[in-house]
Amino acid sequence: MSAADNLYAELTRGVAHAQVRQHLIDEHRAEVLGEAAAAVDSGKAPFPDDVKSGASWAARMLRRMAEEEGKDTGTGTIGGEPTPAPDFFQPGRTYTDNNGYRAPEITTNFHVEHVTRHPASGRLRAIGWSRSLAPGSRWHGDFRDEDEFEGWTELSAPLLGGDPLVVRRFDSSIEPALEDDNPELLVCCVAEDGRPVALLLDDEARAKLADLLGLAEGKGTGSGEPTPRRTTAERRHWLLSVIISERGQWTVGRVKRLYGRHHEGAVLRTTIRKDLGALHAAGELQMHDGSDRRYYTLTPGGGR
Repeated sequence: MSAADNLYAELTRGVAHAQVRQHLIDEHRAEVLGEAAAAVDSGKAPFPDDVKSGASWAARMLRRMAEEEGKDTGTGTIGGEPTPAPDFFQPGRTYTDNNGYRAPEITTNFHVEHVTRHPASGRLRAIGWSRSLAPGSRWHGDFRDEDEFEGWTELSAPLLGGDPLVVRRFDSSIEPALEDDNPELLVCCVAEDGRPVALLLDDEARAKLADLLGLAEGKGTGSGEPTPRRTTAERRHWLLSVIISERGQWTVGRVKRLYGRHHEGAVLRTTIRKDLGALHAAGELQMHDGSDRRYYTLTPGGGR
């Protein structure tokens, strides 16, 4: 990428620091002077020796000027001074106010889409998208003004923009533990570029996916027609038969996974609680209500 390309890219992406801007301009001027010197050298051949001598002197002077303009006295320096970082948000970049001690719910990532100036005061304003680091947080429109840059650190790679990750190959899935009340199905996939991808689906996401894939109406009859969903009474009778067969402790999460595996559709947790409560009221199940976990077991002698 030429100095001119670098200059154009930096000056058109947003507000660059003054010293950075000047450095890029000097680099561009040095590049132009170098091209001029090369043009003088390549064009002097047809001329007499005295003209060639003058052309050679001119080319040397141009190169000397280029060296002075593009001089960089050290890595990461401009004119012997440290190269300054931009002193305001830059478009296309993502910043965080995370200092290593802040809780995720009060830590913010800010992705900058555009930087502008107030038409009257001239103050800078960065406009973009923010979200906290809390699980499940969503992006929302946001902005930061000129005096709010302190405390923000640029991430090594922007969180928004670029091409989405395309996943086409499914490898395997791992069911959550039966005793987990907040389960997540782990789906292992492979991206087009070979990168492994882990997709975590909670109960709500799995239900949405099942509806999207047309699984909500049942497992199917083998003839291409979906199996009609069980009535409430049929579903509870079937659930009891499974509990009699498998025994053990039954939480709402375990029943929901059971329904999901057998394509009962997007059965809500409130419905499952009613199913378990009805079986408990009928004397078929025994309820165990601890301080942090409720589960059901088959009543001794039940299910006969």
